[in-house]
Amino acid sequence: MDINYTKLESIHCALQELQQEFNIPNDHEHLETAFKFTEDIREEYLEEKMNKITTDMVMFWLGSTRGYESSEETEKNAYDVIWELLSGGGRLEQYQEDVIETWEEQQKEQENE
Repeated sequence: MDINYTKLESIHCALQELQQEFNIPNDHEHLETAFKFTEDIREEYLEEKMNKITTDMVMFWLGSTRGYESSEETEKNAYDVIWELLSGGGRLEQYQEDVIETWEEQQKEQENE
């Protein structure tokens, strides 16, 4: 994960530690707001990364099926399948962060070549 995401996770952990250390209730207005802000930013980050990864996966899939007739409908179907697997309701949602991390590592390797 990139440095900004790591910082965001650190802030989230610090909030949890402060809550425990000072016995701040879960329904404390300011704490709820702080958690909501960090979670909103985290979700935006994950969605942005997953959109990029999904686009790359679709393009790879389309490129690997050159023998088939490529069309807008084919591309949309491929996108829908991959997005369903990786998005909120998908079966692979639990692996989102691992997928993003692996993808970023592969991007770095390609840049270094």
